[in-house]
Amino acid sequence: MRFPNLIIIVLFVVGFSGCTPETVGPSDTKALYQWALYQNYPNPFTDTTVITYTVPMQTYVTLTIYDKYHNLVRTLAYNRFHPDSTHSLTWDGRDDKYKRADPGIYIVELWGAQPQQYQKRIIAVRK
Repeated sequence: MRFPNLIIIVLFVVGFSGCTPETVGPSDTKALYQWALYQNYPNPFTDTTVITYTVPMQTYVTLTIYDKYHNLVRTLAYNRFHPDSTHSLTWDGRDDKYKRADPGIYIVELWGAQPQQYQKRIIAVRK
């Protein structure tokens, strides 16, 4: 006698799980983008490192690298136009005069046009 009750319960659960046909969440995919500056890879690095960031709209971006005393080391992008998506730039560990930067701690700074500002720490090591 318990077997028919079990079938009814199973059918109820299966029928209940499909009762919300509409999509849940934002319908506009552009709303998914937000400003973000991700940790570089590799970190620490010896020769080159990749810096990845996301911009939520078409905008101009400045990406700079400073030493731990906030002295400018390198400008990777200055007021460069970016479409809304995720972007990557490679830093070769050199300053604006193409001299190899010393081992140590550096700061990556991302500026947007809104203004938006984000910072991450990078560690450079040499062999």
